[in-house]
Amino acid sequence: MSSRLPLTAQAPGKLYVTGEYGVVEPGCSAVLIAVDKYLSVTLRAPGSHRGHDVLTAARISQAIDTARTGTDYALTTAVIMEKFRSERGLTRIPVDLDVHNDLRDANGAKYGLGSSGAITVATVTAFDALYQLGLSEYDKYRLGLLASIQVAPRASGGDVAACLSGGWSCYTSPDRPKLPRVLPVDVAGDPQGPVSSVTDALASEHFAETPFRRLTVPENLTVLVGWTGRPALTDQLVGEVHSSKQACSESDESFQSLLATYQHIVADVVTGLESGDFATVRDGMVATRTALHQLQQLTGTSIETPALKTLIDLAQQVGGQLCCAKSSGAGGGDCGIVLADQSVDTALITGAWQEAGITPLPIGVSPTGARIIETPDLPASHQGQHETPYEAKDYHQ
Repeated sequence: MSSRLPLTAQAPGKLYVTGEYGVVEPGCSAVLIAVDKYLSVTLRAPGSHRGHDVLTAARISQAIDTARTGTDYALTTAVIMEKFRSERGLTRIPVDLDVHNDLRDANGAKYGLGSSGAITVATVTAFDALYQLGLSEYDKYRLGLLASIQVAPRASGGDVAACLSGGWSCYTSPDRPKLPRVLPVDVAGDPQGPVSSVTDALASEHFAETPFRRLTVPENLTVLVGWTGRPALTDQLVGEVHSSKQACSESDESFQSLLATYQHIVADVVTGLESGDFATVRDGMVATRTALHQLQQLTGTSIETPALKTLIDLAQQVGGQLCCAKSSGAGGGDCGIVLADQSVDTALITGAWQEAGITPLPIGVSPTGARIIETPDLPASHQGQHETPYEAKDYHQ
């Protein structure tokens, strides 16, 4: 057994600042932050796992043999990494995989902080260290995106990029339907055609050369996050928007016009962030909210729920012109994000939220992305669970 075990990889969660629905379209961009709440993946010798959320070496072996992983991001990523290891002629090291997730509340409810991206990135990072593959950040992004689209073909990959880079980042999505599949799909009639080797897939011309870059943001910008207590289903919401768009006549230019507007907004917000011009950032965030309202009307989906509207309105009432707020991600529940000048009394905002039943989350921007950390001791509540069987987890937000 490898002397490198146990080893733990940690990845931060993420939140969208702007561009969340636009980035689903190929070539479109979004701004994200990595948050200082984390998900960790620990690789251990088979039978020595300690957590209650465990993917065993035997389960991974079964999935390798059958090439069937379902909607489980950890399992899909592990199988792809093992396939890549095999293509490099390296001997397999069987491992159990423990997951420790701080991106949920004490009762297991999702905050909407991108668990799917975090577990994908942490698993790639862990297997890179296990096999000493020497992967670059760009390599890890491509492997993470290949795993993500295997489970959720419409996934933009923004969560993967943000979890890898840490801090603030601007991400541009590639044309995912043109990327090769590296595992079969679990349904008949795979529209992607034949399965590719991982090595060949990584060389695909359809990956953007620079899909994301880190942004330098002034320190006087404060980020607040409020949680509505209602988890949202990103795949479902994005699917509803996509279906509504497909149902429109080809002559209806509303979506294309809105998409173009969205991209101008993202560019303006990036400019404002990097120049320290809060007024430009605020105007961009307000314009994003307006664009989301238009998208909501066009598609009939519920993006800004009443609870999210309350969250946003309260923040802007307290902060005035030195504060801006909007839903984050797909909406329909989950979190709202607030950007404010450091002079704003944020305690007044969080107090107003609490009175309205909105939970302020103790969240900041993570300065680091995915990395190998010293293997932590699990909380007492996670001990003594050696015999609990692994259940497939759909981590997608």
